[in-house]
Amino acid sequence: MTQYAAFLRGINVGGIKVPMAALRACLDGAGYPGAKTFLQTGNLLLESSRSATALEAHLAKVIGEAFAYKAFVQVVTAKALAKIIASCPYDDGDDGRHAYVVFVGDGDIRRELLAANSDLDPAVDEIAPGPGVVYWQVPKGQTTKSAFGKLLSKKRFQAQTTTRNL
Repeated sequence: MTQYAAFLRGINVGGIKVPMAALRACLDGAGYPGAKTFLQTGNLLLESSRSATALEAHLAKVIGEAFAYKAFVQVVTAKALAKIIASCPYDDGDDGRHAYVVFVGDGDIRRELLAANSDLDPAVDEIAPGPGVVYWQVPKGQTTKSAFGKLLSKKRFQAQTTTRNL
C-alpha cells in the first residue's frame, strides 16, 4: 500500500458543500478506510494499492457521485509531497506574502503556466517550476486579483490544477 495525499479542487466554496465527516465516510465506503481530512478544503491522506493516476480517477468518480458535483482531484504520493514542500523556493513566513503550490495534472498545462512568467510583474507574482507543480508567491490580499491568480481561475485550468498555500 502506498500513502497518498489527494487534493480536491473547489469544495466548500462557490456553493459546493462537502462536510469532512461525510467525505471520510464516503471514502471509507469506497475502500479507503482510515482516510484523513485536513482543514475544510479537501486535503486528504489515504492509502491505496492503486497507481496515482488510477486513484485520481477513482476518487473523482466516487466523490463526484456521492456529493453530486464534478469533482477535480490531484493525487501525489506522500513521499512526492514531502519533496514538493522541501523544494519550495519561497518562505511562507509573515512577510506580507503567501507562498502557494499549484498542483498541475498535465505537463502541457504546467508549461503554459510557467510560460506566463514573462508577462508577470515580479513585484506581485513570482512563479517557479517544481516537481510536477508550479510554486507561486503573491502579496497577501492579491491572490485572486493578481495576473497569475486570474490566469489560474480560467475554466481550462479547473480540471488540471488546484492550489494550496505552503
